[in-house]
Amino acid sequence: MVTTTARVTPGMHNPSISAQTVRNRLREAGLSACRPVVRQVLTRHHQQQHCLWAQTHHRWTRQDWQKVLFTDESRFFLTRDDGRICVYRQRNACYTEACTLERGRFGGGGSIMVWGSVSQHRRTELVVITSPSLILLVLCMISCKTGMSVKSPDLNPIEHVWDLLDRRVRARTFPPRNVWDLAGALVDEWGKISQQELENLAQFMRRRCTAVHNAAGGHTRY
Repeated sequence: MVTTTARVTPGMHNPSISAQTVRNRLREAGLSACRPVVRQVLTRHHQQQHCLWAQTHHRWTRQDWQKVLFTDESRFFLTRDDGRICVYRQRNACYTEACTLERGRFGGGGSIMVWGSVSQHRRTELVVITSPSLILLVLCMISCKTGMSVKSPDLNPIEHVWDLLDRRVRARTFPPRNVWDLAGALVDEWGKISQQELENLAQFMRRRCTAVHNAAGGHTRY
């Protein structure tokens, strides 16, 4: 980005400026180079639905959330994209529209789709989805869950469980070498996640709702 900006921006005294000059001016303005936060693509309709759902549920108590089973499917990949895209932003602007990278949940290197559910006091077994008919069944189940709108990861704490599960699998002494190793590692690590970690995530639902409402249904730190 800096190199491109330098190439297309004329200087005041020279026909061109260097990339380092651009970096210096950005730094003087309090902007530093950071990786963009990767989030799902949200349309205006998605944001409106998120905001409405958050406004409806932000007064729920911990006792109310104890009755909710958070469920979702997720796809895990053997390899992950390590793109070197950077954005220049101010310190507290990482979740603004200009500093986030919206991306679909796709990748390469072989993958496994799983489904699971968690609540404040229990979890289901992790189901490895192996057939198209089972995928369709899971998607139908997800569409009926608690009235939550689609593409609402900021409102579903199980998204953090998927991230935790991914990190646990990648931290194993012997990482998975193929999709079957990956499936076994996911099921194994799912059972090792402590219930206390799941309970901590569910307890912050009120904060999640407030954050999504304040962001008008857009992206938040959750």
